[in-house]
Amino acid sequence: MAHYLWSAKDPSGRCLESESQAPNRYLLGLVLAQQGLRMTSCYVLWPWQQRAKLPKPHMRLQLLQQWQRLVKARLPLLDVVRLSTPAKASAQLRWQLRRLQALLRQGNTFSSALQQVKLLPEIDVALLAAAEEGGFLPTMLAQLAAQEATRQQLKRKLKRSLLMPVITLLIGLLVAAMLLLWLVPIMASMMAGQVNELPALTSSLLRLSLWLQNWGQMTVMFMLIALVLLRRGLSAPKVGPILMTIGSHIPVLGALLLRQQEWRLYLLLGAGLQGGVALLRCFDLFLPSCRLLTFQRRVVVIKEDILAGMNLTDAFSKGGLPEQQTTMLNIGQQTGQLSQSCLLIAKDLEQQMDERLQYLQSIIEPSVTLLLASLVGGLVLAIYLPLLQLGTMLR
Repeated sequence: MAHYLWSAKDPSGRCLESESQAPNRYLLGLVLAQQGLRMTSCYVLWPWQQRAKLPKPHMRLQLLQQWQRLVKARLPLLDVVRLSTPAKASAQLRWQLRRLQALLRQGNTFSSALQQVKLLPEIDVALLAAAEEGGFLPTMLAQLAAQEATRQQLKRKLKRSLLMPVITLLIGLLVAAMLLLWLVPIMASMMAGQVNELPALTSSLLRLSLWLQNWGQMTVMFMLIALVLLRRGLSAPKVGPILMTIGSHIPVLGALLLRQQEWRLYLLLGAGLQGGVALLRCFDLFLPSCRLLTFQRRVVVIKEDILAGMNLTDAFSKGGLPEQQTTMLNIGQQTGQLSQSCLLIAKDLEQQMDERLQYLQSIIEPSVTLLLASLVGGLVLAIYLPLLQLGTMLR
């Protein structure tokens, strides 16, 4: 018996959706026809699809745009979710939307239901929770849709810029592997008995060639498995923050991850305070979505200092945040425009992240070229050194 997610129309033309078990789609259609329903679509729902998983970015963008338009039209949230289905949505996404409807019927808030079905990232759910409490849900949905569109545009730009360096790197590694596995052993057999002692660079290259012949396939398989585990670990709720914290110690990547967490904090503070959400409540909404453990501990300390009666600016300064940010917070606190100051800081941090990404993009291609030139040049030098040595001996 297979599990099916189906939609059908009754004699009055009203659309119905549900789940059923049946041996095949044909028998399911017959059962629905006996009930006076005409099946319009049917999707097989496998067991591994019945779990919470973030949809693809373009699906999330479609959902946010549809939700924003329907909420702006003042429709109830249950109808908003029921009427929102992205084009070419998978069976798993349709099941998540049905799960979201069921949670809303049970009395859950929109943000808490989204958190359970994992239709959006944690920071987006936190922002929607602040918007629900502040009563500006349509505005926040429009803002999240715009941010998602910007992120997708940036990802496409990065993929296009990384395409040629990645192709160059793969071709260079392939050429190096061919030299190591084919040409180096031939050269070593030719030089055997003719040269008293091979140069140190050539001897090291020969040992590397023998090692690749024995363990090369296993090494490639291990690297592929490690990449798959790393990708799955980053999305895991418990392992992901640990991996991100380890990655924060990498010089350039660490600064980028820290700026990202600071941007998320100030964006949530600015949006929440602008909608009338209490400051400490904004911290409570942010902490579960923070995936960088070191920064999470700093935010906890800031919250505890504010609870103890410390001034907001002093608490942020004690938490180790940059002086420029604390100065803008102080100005916003004195002028009564703290939310605007937080949003300005968030915008400045977003610009800094874009500049760092552009810098990384500009140095990737020359770095790959330099790496391949050094690798292939070293291989050629190691191969020609014994030939030069043999020519000297013949003279």
